[in-house]
Amino acid sequence: MLTTDEIHTWASNKFPAFVEAHFAGTTFFPLEILRFGRAKSSDTTASLDHQIRQLLAGAVEIISERLPSMQRSRLPNAHGYSVELTQRRMHAHGGEQAVPCRVWFATQDDFLAFIKKSEVWEMFLADACAVSQAGNPFGEWVRVYPRTLLARLKPGDGHALALALSALHGNPQPNCFAREIALPGVSGKFIEENLQLLADILQATQSKAWQPAPDPHQQLGLRRTSRLLRLMPLDGSRNDYGVPLERFTRLPEGITRLLIIENLRTFLTLPTLSGALGVYGEGHAAQTLSGIQWLREVPLHYWGDIDPSGFVILNNLRREYPEIRSVLMDEETLLYGQNTGLLAPASPVVKSEVAFELLTPTERAAGNFTQTKACGIEQEKIPAIYACERLQQMGTLKNRSSW
Repeated sequence: MLTTDEIHTWASNKFPAFVEAHFAGTTFFPLEILRFGRAKSSDTTASLDHQIRQLLAGAVEIISERLPSMQRSRLPNAHGYSVELTQRRMHAHGGEQAVPCRVWFATQDDFLAFIKKSEVWEMFLADACAVSQAGNPFGEWVRVYPRTLLARLKPGDGHALALALSALHGNPQPNCFAREIALPGVSGKFIEENLQLLADILQATQSKAWQPAPDPHQQLGLRRTSRLLRLMPLDGSRNDYGVPLERFTRLPEGITRLLIIENLRTFLTLPTLSGALGVYGEGHAAQTLSGIQWLREVPLHYWGDIDPSGFVILNNLRREYPEIRSVLMDEETLLYGQNTGLLAPASPVVKSEVAFELLTPTERAAGNFTQTKACGIEQEKIPAIYACERLQQMGTLKNRSSW
């Protein structure tokens, strides 16, 4: 039999369905709790009595036609669930027993107050009203997709969303930065922070503000600052420079291979490596370089921290670039770190995020060790002499097909 806390959890999970029913104009109350757990003959008398008392203790109203002594009128100024009792013959419990036969929320106020969402509901209604007033298409969208609005809009941001929709719908494809669009009384960050929601609404309402494109910025005709890729030819000059990611379309003259580095200090102190270009991965190289198709045809090498996160990045890079080779991320480096005291505590990655299936056997062994033991070696801690010796081997490494 459900406890009051379990009924609260059940009812809270029904809130999105209540929101949807309200905007669809369908009846939601009385809301019956169909599976509150009926009494079982196999329960001991003491257990059954405890379960019933616990259920009744949280009720605001108890109805029992045959047992007036157990009936209770609605508690003053209280909201919550009601319980109806009936007499049931239960031989294992000495004859007839008063047991619950129905548990329900009679009204919207009962339901919302019980799950402590009365204020949330009032705020959401205000948000929905504000968005609806931005224009008929948006009012219809709110009516059809209230759950989406509930899940994706920060409470109280309905007015800001309405202004943003009106601005984009009224001036389609503005070819400007999001922060150039003036929304009175609204943070300049609002459009950027809610870009995907805006794009989805404008697409669903068939607004001319939305056009087919790979990402929300392009879909809404908004400019964005170019991501700068930090590069450094490893010719000994130590001259690093930035290139907008979309302009990184070929290798610089004289460069035949790339070395991706996660740590900035390590990147800036890389040794001279003939024909190599250093690429700063900023701690998330897999996201930074994702989608650059021509890199699949270039000899790629990756050197990250020899810890769980580093191996996850390597594995993700290999999804995009199957031929990429790691440097200083294997059992040999791990053993060196153990023998020289470089091994230090490192946070393991969440189990659901562990993905080492594309690593080589020696990489996987090192990755599993760091994950299991919660340890690792930060790449900047590896002495330059040892690192230089291993990095010099890059030019002689074979491609993946010969692993």
